[in-house]
Amino acid sequence: MAEQHPFFADSTVLARIEQIESSPEKQAVLNEIKAGMVSSVSEQYKMLWIGIPTLVILVFWLRNETVIMVALAALIYFWNKQRTATRNKTTASYVENFLLPVLHEVIPNAEVDYNGGIEKRILKVVTPRAESYSPNCHIMFNDEKRTEFCNLWAYHTYEDSDGNTRTVEDFNGQVLTAEYPTGLRGHIRIVPTTRGLFGREKQKGYAKAQDGELKIETEDIRFNETFNVYCTDEVSSRMLLNPYLLRTLVEYREGCPVTVTMDGQRVAVSFYTNSHILKRPSNRKEIESLSLSGEYKKVQNQLGQFYTLLDKVNSQL
Repeated sequence: MAEQHPFFADSTVLARIEQIESSPEKQAVLNEIKAGMVSSVSEQYKMLWIGIPTLVILVFWLRNETVIMVALAALIYFWNKQRTATRNKTTASYVENFLLPVLHEVIPNAEVDYNGGIEKRILKVVTPRAESYSPNCHIMFNDEKRTEFCNLWAYHTYEDSDGNTRTVEDFNGQVLTAEYPTGLRGHIRIVPTTRGLFGREKQKGYAKAQDGELKIETEDIRFNETFNVYCTDEVSSRMLLNPYLLRTLVEYREGCPVTVTMDGQRVAVSFYTNSHILKRPSNRKEIESLSLSGEYKKVQNQLGQFYTLLDKVNSQL
């Protein structure tokens, strides 16, 4: 059995962060950083405070539809440009001054590409089928297993009977992946499923058996009711599906839909939590509530919970 990783459960780390954060010198630095972030967020609204009254004047005095439309288009263009610049600046400050410092307490070599994500080919096999993938908070552990994490929103669009484009959410949650020598021949997909009132199965969004895949069942009835297993090699797949792993997946499934995919060298897990973690602050209230200890608690409680399942899977390989 592989060694467990206790770093997310180390209570001394939080105590150390709280002690450092409580010093007057550190408080002064953090308050200055947050003041700068608040100023950036407030700055983006100045354009609206000037632009909207100007647009109103044009409407009442010029009454020229062409001029008004051009002015409105210009206002929208520059507002979106300013908003993007502000978001990027706020994100960079959040990552550099709050997220990375606490991540380095438990993951010393971690890097964050907040607007990036795990490779699309991995996202596609560990989440329901979708057309578009929008990841964020891409954390690269830079450990020997090349562990990676990201939030993910995946969706597709369609045109309704009235010609309007509709967006349908396919996945909203978290994805973790790492390189583990699994011993598998081919690959295995463990996807969540549910049963209706009359026992009818509902495997929403996930592909059923593909070319070369075989659907298999286990001896665990509860597991079979909540997961479907598709694999390309039954013998090596059944060797991985031991009672401990099945029980662990069922326990996690009680909290949210969980998917596990493996091939010979990589394991990926996804959690359809319907929320994102470690979100960048977007307004004054969220910025002012930022703290190092608060962000560490999110890392410890949220990221740590997701990582634990990945580690438990690894312990069975």
